Amino acid sequence: MRQLQEENLQLKKLVAVLSIDKAILQDVLAKMVRLRGNDFQVHSAASDRIVEAPAPSHPIDRGIAGPGLLAWVQTSKYCEHTPLYRQTKILARQGVDLSRALLSNWVDTC
Repeated sequence: MRQLQEENLQLKKLVAVLSIDKAILQDVLAKMVRLRGNDFQVHSAASDRIVEAPAPSHPIDRGIAGPGLLAWVQTSKYCEHTPLYRQTKILARQGVDLSRALLSNWVDTC
């Protein structure tokens, strides 16, 4: 009986740890990051100059959306059946103001 209680206690601790990790993972996934042009510059101390790496390619020419955001929009629309007007509200809560027309253009382009 004592062994069963100890195993039950260990199981509860494991569930608590897993639920904490899941909550942290959800918070990290919901974060928007904006990369600027100077994020790709490196100062070389040896030659005392700034070296600029080529910017990553964009899935849409001259677009502001990265591949991760485009994948999220497509997945939300077609797999989770979330309409674009709801996606604009979700993004607005995160501080990103994008119109439904812009999301619609991204869906059509991809």
